[in-house]
Amino acid sequence: MRYAPALLAVIAACAAPALAGPSAPPETPVRPVTDTYHGVTVTDPYRWLEDWSDPAVKAWSDAQNEYARAYLDKLPHRDEIRRRLTALLSAPVTRWSDLHEAGGRLFARVNKPPKQQPYIAVMDSADAPGTARTVLDPETFDAAGSFSIDWYAPSPDGSLVAASLSRGGSESGDLYIIETDTGRRVGDVIERVNGGTAGGSLAWFPDGSGFYYARYPRAGERPEKDMLFYVDVYKHTIGSPPEDDTYEIGRDFPKIGEIELKTDNKTGRVICTVQDGDGGEFAHFVRRPGGRWDRVCGFKDGVTEAYFGESGAIYLISNADAPRGKVLRLDPEQPALENARLLIPESDGTIVSNFWGPQSLVEAGGRILVQYQVGGPSEIRIYDLEGNPIGKPETPPVSAVGQMTPTKAGVLFSLSTYTRPTSWMRYDPESGETAPTALHADAPADLTGVTVLREYATSKDGTKIPVNIMVPPGVTRTGDNPCILSGYGGYGISLTPYYSAARADLLEQGVIYAIANIRGGGEYGEAWHRAGNLTNKQNVFDDFQAAA
Repeated sequence: MRYAPALLAVIAACAAPALAGPSAPPETPVRPVTDTYHGVTVTDPYRWLEDWSDPAVKAWSDAQNEYARAYLDKLPHRDEIRRRLTALLSAPVTRWSDLHEAGGRLFARVNKPPKQQPYIAVMDSADAPGTARTVLDPETFDAAGSFSIDWYAPSPDGSLVAASLSRGGSESGDLYIIETDTGRRVGDVIERVNGGTAGGSLAWFPDGSGFYYARYPRAGERPEKDMLFYVDVYKHTIGSPPEDDTYEIGRDFPKIGEIELKTDNKTGRVICTVQDGDGGEFAHFVRRPGGRWDRVCGFKDGVTEAYFGESGAIYLISNADAPRGKVLRLDPEQPALENARLLIPESDGTIVSNFWGPQSLVEAGGRILVQYQVGGPSEIRIYDLEGNPIGKPETPPVSAVGQMTPTKAGVLFSLSTYTRPTSWMRYDPESGETAPTALHADAPADLTGVTVLREYATSKDGTKIPVNIMVPPGVTRTGDNPCILSGYGGYGISLTPYYSAARADLLEQGVIYAIANIRGGGEYGEAWHRAGNLTNKQNVFDDFQAAA
């Protein structure tokens, strides 16, 4: 059943007499507030609304809510819309993410409504989801309170799982070690390993006897005002009390430093990457097996990511003189940036940078897989160990590649489109073939009949702006159809193709949905980002207007 008139009322604000509520919204008084910044006087007539402690502001907000409810509550088909959205968003669809192979088994974070929190499961392989069993469920973890999983890392042999758990909706995580086969807790809890200002990270020793981890200061280590900053790296041995953990690196890092750790399971070397806040500047360090930390590069050197390859080499993703990214290769015995050599030069695509996220470069089976952003959609490009291009795994034309996970059977990678939920594929480096696995999310609504078009608008300065257009089946583009256009241009964030159950309801009612990849995002690299920030911010609005 379609209820397009109601949707038109909602998304196009086509008010009809039958829906009439109050004739006009409550008035907003003008109360100028004047400030002087560097000799420039700025007057804001509505800044007084920022003071939430002012009873007049609360009264204004209540009046606005009452006005909105008087209109929205009278919309025809409102109950049908609500029921359909509830069904779509609460559908018992299993979603698999954050995959790691360890000890010949596959670990995953699983989201499965009606459960309110994702949980950690282990299975035989991506082809056997029926063997999955729960390792850690935050909803049943402790009767003393509600928990959520911040992040997790299985030990190299898969016998243990380290997980940061936050209580009561906070981001203040403590570290728990769980025995995979029994769910039993091992050792003491390590406090303050995750937080809202710097997240958290952990890297296991190759033999699984301990790990390196980042944590916030404990009482007495920093002044009270700095307890949510200055994250350092420590070394922990399983079975020993956290008080015996030894400091590794971090005391000279920035106050708002954010740390990511990685281990080479063959040599025991560790990469420590620190980001200076959220500004996109990174420094990288390598710990030798003997314990010495070497600086690879500093914050101004333009290296965004550092990874170990299965060969032991260190791969660097650099934006220095290459705003779309290039790949450098570094000998771990001489891990200084000046010793790196160019392996993969800058190209027409943008190498994805995923601090705290999945690796955007994987070396497996004598091949190097690199994730590229191509204006919104993304793809994997494959190279040999000398940086020569080989090809790409087969993927749909407007799709997004997510996490890449090396396994003994090949490299798993997630794949999403606007019309199909995330599924997991496997690339075989030896044969070059790509095939689906059994890990996929069922669609709560069938959108396979939706046509996805990728067109380009011309912005005010002549720049071509990609627009991804989803056209429902049976709808002809006449210019008179109800349509929603969305976009985001900031912080280098890329809008990539993904399936949305909430968006499905609109498409079912014949509404065209469009997403613009405007400047300020990262769809075409750092130059695209900078073309939409600071003094170039006007380009963001010009791009969106052009897309409309």
